[in-house]
Amino acid sequence: MKPGLDDDGIASLAALIAPFDLPEQLVTLYRWHNGSERGVFAGWTMESLEALTEQRQFYLGAPFNEPPVWLHIFRAEYTYVVAEVEIRGRGDYDPSIWWGDTHDGGLIRAFDSLETLVATCADLVEEDILAERFGALLAPDMSSLRGQSLREYRLRHSPTAFTEYGASAANEQPRFPERSWPAAWLASLDVGPERWKLRGAATTIRDLIANGQSVRGFDTIRGSVGTLWGGDTYAFEFSDGTGTMHLACDPRQTIFSPTSGQEYEVDVTLGAGPYHPDYEPYRAALTEAAEKIGHSVRFSTPQGAPGTVIALRPID
Repeated sequence: MKPGLDDDGIASLAALIAPFDLPEQLVTLYRWHNGSERGVFAGWTMESLEALTEQRQFYLGAPFNEPPVWLHIFRAEYTYVVAEVEIRGRGDYDPSIWWGDTHDGGLIRAFDSLETLVATCADLVEEDILAERFGALLAPDMSSLRGQSLREYRLRHSPTAFTEYGASAANEQPRFPERSWPAAWLASLDVGPERWKLRGAATTIRDLIANGQSVRGFDTIRGSVGTLWGGDTYAFEFSDGTGTMHLACDPRQTIFSPTSGQEYEVDVTLGAGPYHPDYEPYRAALTEAAEKIGHSVRFSTPQGAPGTVIALRPID
């Protein structure tokens, strides 16, 4: 464990997350220690101020576009752990600790607070549950704090936290913005109910293609997402029963990301290229691989004018 931060270090940490406020539990944690060299928190490594500074803009930018109230205070292999910082004047700060898989799209609420996380680790040490394995303190079955074998210790101090998938919706959230997100997460992205309020479709894909853009510069259509290509931006097929068109979508602007099969109301402008740049190389590589084993691949490309989504509103 590294020595804790002094007053200047705490001031630097506060400046890093400005204009948000530094919660008392984070001040206490970083005055105690400024990170760890190894996974001493039952397999989790505590990030130092220096590491937090290096990663902050990385997570706030594409392709993650995370809410700025998240701070990645612990890490482990294929695991990220976030705590919330405080939005001044809101009064709805939540000290819970969330973790997720780096290869998955979900988060689970693992602990009620940093205090309960540290108390869990202290119990594991005092009861000789942990031992040094591969440079980290782990359970005999190699479990970290996210493992099932340590669940009873975790729930000892955080009894309402995550137990299993599907048990409590409050303990599970998607990694990317949805209306189910805590209000503070959405507020930090300047998103509120007005953002997803339906306006009503003003035209159809058929009429939009036939008549061109309206004088206001965008048109509202309603339909469903078909084939989807993702990355820093998205491209997808969008159909409304009158036609199909390609749409490009940058979640940094729309906040919400499209999901295949989901129905949306979208504000769209014509032009600006329908395909994600990863799509053409992917199609070429797949075609070449199929030909090597004697197969052919057909790609169905819908006809219609390309468009760019400037607002995306899910329809329940």
